[in-house]
Amino acid sequence: MIKHCDYLIDIHTGSFRRNNLPQIRANMSDPKIAEFVSYFDKIAVVHHTGGIGMLRTVANQSGIVALTMELGESLRIQENQIEAGTYSINSMLDKLEMYPRTFIWGDPKPTYYESQWLRAESGGILFSEMDLGDKVSRGDVLGYVTDPITNQRTQIVSPVNGNIIGMAVNQVVIPGFAAYHIGIESTQEDMAKVVDKSIPSDIDTNGEVIDPE
Repeated sequence: MIKHCDYLIDIHTGSFRRNNLPQIRANMSDPKIAEFVSYFDKIAVVHHTGGIGMLRTVANQSGIVALTMELGESLRIQENQIEAGTYSINSMLDKLEMYPRTFIWGDPKPTYYESQWLRAESGGILFSEMDLGDKVSRGDVLGYVTDPITNQRTQIVSPVNGNIIGMAVNQVVIPGFAAYHIGIESTQEDMAKVVDKSIPSDIDTNGEVIDPE
């Protein structure tokens, strides 16, 4: 079916019990895809080359310009997330002259050529101190994991400067649970490296893609 497409958008929510800032995930080292990404207004962009078996990866390999749009939390209707996604897609349709509308383009959202998931080091109940979209600095406490038996608290601390582009909702977690997704804003030099395909995708330190599409 997708072989008939000129462009493809694979629309997702966050994985179970996780919430995503409206964002596009795309292989920004491909000039055609990067140009397509520029047609979407008011949405952050995360560089991610894509993994084996992903719909957009297969589409890209077939010569189809494809990307993933991540919005909000699974199993919930979030009107603000729906409105953000609809606006961004309509801006793209307008650029392609498929659905003419009158748009006032907003300030560009950041492009994150690197990102990192932070994991809980202990089991317990996660309580967040930060919200989705917040700017964080190295050393900021993002949240705590509290053991309900001993009341012992373990901090989750950001090791980088960036923005929270995805996070788990407060819940019971086990050690190793991916809790916060930090987008790291890049320099012009970093962006040039992406074109050379020298910056890895959105992969954690163990090489595992945490938030599969």
